[in-house]
Amino acid sequence: HCKPAHLLAHLLRLILARVAHHKEERGVGPVLHKHVVGHQQQRVALGRALVAEPNLLLLDEPLSNLDAKLRESMRFEIKAIQRKLGISVVYVTHDQVEAMTMSDKVIVINDGIIQQVGPPMEIYRHPANQFVAAFVGKIDFVKGVSENGKITVTGTDQTLDYDGDLKGDVVVAIRPESIHLCKEGGKLHGLLDNKTFMGDVNDCYVRLPNGKGLRVIAPPETFDLYEIGEPINIDYFLLSDNDQPPAVKLPPPPPTELKEKLLAWSNDKLIY
Repeated sequence: HCKPAHLLAHLLRLILARVAHHKEERGVGPVLHKHVVGHQQQRVALGRALVAEPNLLLLDEPLSNLDAKLRESMRFEIKAIQRKLGISVVYVTHDQVEAMTMSDKVIVINDGIIQQVGPPMEIYRHPANQFVAAFVGKIDFVKGVSENGKITVTGTDQTLDYDGDLKGDVVVAIRPESIHLCKEGGKLHGLLDNKTFMGDVNDCYVRLPNGKGLRVIAPPETFDLYEIGEPINIDYFLLSDNDQPPAVKLPPPPPTELKEKLLAWSNDKLIY
């Protein structure tokens, strides 16, 4: 077992060794501190802060000037060091991916006012208001009118099933991974406006009759099933009672005992 000071010194040597290794890989030669740049500066600064053996470490947008691959690498590195040392870290960021992947608890702030506090999964699945929902993850908002167990989408004759208590004008929030394309059935109907093969997903936009676009994150094998401009239907995925996301299937079975993943607001009040 290493003493904290020895462990910190070891971590600093490791960080500096990685900096030197990256320099040597690029044929730059010996490392001089004033020539350390980018992610190397981040590692050196982190090592300096850790040598002081803090009980609390504040990191303010530490990865903002790095490219995407380096950001991902440094996220894992910072999280691993935090776990190994067992210190508390306050991590300030505008990057929702960093907030979701690195945090045990997320505090969402807007204009100096705390909007919601909770674990990443709770923030994502149960946002307190539209700001939180829009800030964390991808989402589209659709206006409608709630009446008699249905929400009629504004500007259309299309309806969504709804068993909540809100009446009148509402805003429905729809995550793109929570809906899927289908040839028949479905709750909403429109035209396939665009599709992009991303390797692991088919990133689509469906244009509703009122002009509103809905993003759909579909499985990659759907890319060749639908053509741009083709009439298309949308249905929602369902969540089981233990709130676990379903496996992706084409199309997914609609078990009657499951609840629909549908969020709606009226006057900033969230209901399910």
